[in-house]
Amino acid sequence: MTDPTLVIDFGTSTSSAVLVLPDGQQRLIKEPASGSYSWPTAVCWDGSTLLVGTAAERRKRTDPAAYRREFKRDLGDAYPTPLGDRSFPVGELVTAVVTALAGRARELAGGPVERLVLTVPASYGPGDPRRDLMIKAGEAAGFVEVELLQEPVAAALAPMTGTAFAAGDVVLVYDFGGGTFDAAVVRFTSTADHEVLGHAALDDCGGRDLDVVIARELQEAGGDALAAALDGPDSAARLRATLQLGDFARGVKHQLSDASTVEDYITPAAPAFHLSRDQLVKLTERELDRTVACCTSLLNRCGVRPEQLSAVVLVGGSSRMPIVQELVERRFGRPLRHAEDPELSVVQGGATWVERGGGRQVTATESNPDHVPMRWAIPGGAAKVVKFTVQPGRRYAAGAELIVLRTEDGALLRLYAPDRAGRLVEWHAEPGATVTRDAWLATLHPDAVAPVAETPVERPSGTASYTSNQSPVLRFFGWILLVPIAYLGTGFWVVGLAEEEILGVFGGLAIIAVGVILVRLLLRRRPSHILAIGGLGISHAIGKTRRMYPWDEVTDVLLDNGQLRLKVREGSTLRHDPDFVPRFDAVSGTFKLCRFTWVNTDEETVRSAVKHYTMGKFPKR
Repeated sequence: MTDPTLVIDFGTSTSSAVLVLPDGQQRLIKEPASGSYSWPTAVCWDGSTLLVGTAAERRKRTDPAAYRREFKRDLGDAYPTPLGDRSFPVGELVTAVVTALAGRARELAGGPVERLVLTVPASYGPGDPRRDLMIKAGEAAGFVEVELLQEPVAAALAPMTGTAFAAGDVVLVYDFGGGTFDAAVVRFTSTADHEVLGHAALDDCGGRDLDVVIARELQEAGGDALAAALDGPDSAARLRATLQLGDFARGVKHQLSDASTVEDYITPAAPAFHLSRDQLVKLTERELDRTVACCTSLLNRCGVRPEQLSAVVLVGGSSRMPIVQELVERRFGRPLRHAEDPELSVVQGGATWVERGGGRQVTATESNPDHVPMRWAIPGGAAKVVKFTVQPGRRYAAGAELIVLRTEDGALLRLYAPDRAGRLVEWHAEPGATVTRDAWLATLHPDAVAPVAETPVERPSGTASYTSNQSPVLRFFGWILLVPIAYLGTGFWVVGLAEEEILGVFGGLAIIAVGVILVRLLLRRRPSHILAIGGLGISHAIGKTRRMYPWDEVTDVLLDNGQLRLKVREGSTLRHDPDFVPRFDAVSGTFKLCRFTWVNTDEETVRSAVKHYTMGKFPKR
């Protein structure tokens, strides 16, 4: 990881965030107003600005109509949320919270943070509009890359009490949060992407619903004073009383996590309210039984028996309640594993997922070493382009990230170059476009790999030029003489004639010397083209000028649909020679030499001979 990443657990009641730095450090984001790592998921419109977190909580008594919390449950609703004299789409409220967390994270990072991982309930499946709303909220908060991570996967990676889980372990994640209940069966793997075998959720069952049950009991015991406050003529006063009742009920619930009995006063005029843990069990029995039934149904659907579970992992603030822990242990009979901090377990697990290289990575494979178009096997069959990491015309390193995509389930997919450096020639898609599995997505120009000689061959350097006005008649007699001489030698493989060029590949230095001498004697000039072994170089005919290019300019010889192509080194003078520009292919780094014909052999034999020849070793027949 080369850039900082912000991980946000956007919860119904509270939200939290961790900044993961490139060196692996994890920094929990503390809310300045409260000093807590859990930010209230609350907003309040003050007439000009959306206040977030504790600032919104402090203002709710002044203007309760402009205050809203737990709006995560409304995500996806078509109707905006009224806040005082304005109404806001729920997505904008999410953006406000994400922006506040991001602002603090960027201060800690000392610079931009462009990558965001948002955890979402497992019930937000592919195609769920809430996934798109969460992604758009992250983008609106200034993030270039926004990725969604399922909460159960993150929770399974959270710091746990006891020993670490091993690859192959199957656990039930029991995530009882403030607004929703999520369950998932997760199989641990050797990578950060654990396998979610199945998931289930109750969007209307969370700590908030337990608060409602307690508040109902409070109303019955609160007497006339509380009833008058809740039913008074002043709408603002009614809202304040309702908010106060909810806060009091939440406080009673939290106290019963540590005490067996609670006695407190909601108002000075109201009688004391008493509630025991046993009474709380009876009051919340229906809601808690729903969570167990949800888990049981999920296990049956996944084909997993309770005894096959390595443990039940308890996460979410509501799982701290002793009555919840006792119920889960009694119903499933499996060891309970607790997150070190249930309220922060999802965001801490998400940070671990990022640190371990979370996200999907695919390395390109070349269909043929000589082909430069690239394709990737995209999981799920299709994905949208998020951004290009390497722009056309730029170089890339071997195995470098080239592009970032987003799959249908909201995960980011990073596509990597093959294990050869080069230059990116062209992208064949635009940002935001949908690309499909195995489509030609990019054209690359991989660097040439110079052949390694089995036996070092001394290669001459420099160039030599000379002119000739060889007539077609002389070229014809050169062809007639060269073929028999070459054929009588050992290891003759291929000979051809094209335009002014004569090509001969021979099996021994002696036969070349004889052939060259005879041609010179009979034609009183050099042949138009000789491709020779032993470091003699290349003599190439262009018009009336003959240039001899040494072998240190050439790195490979390629056969391409009946044509011979020479691959030249990066700094070769051939790349800029005006005589060769019409024949030179900058993408492949080769130029067409000539057409040729086969003599007494097959193409595979010729290919083998040419390959050996370029490495300084020519096999005998």
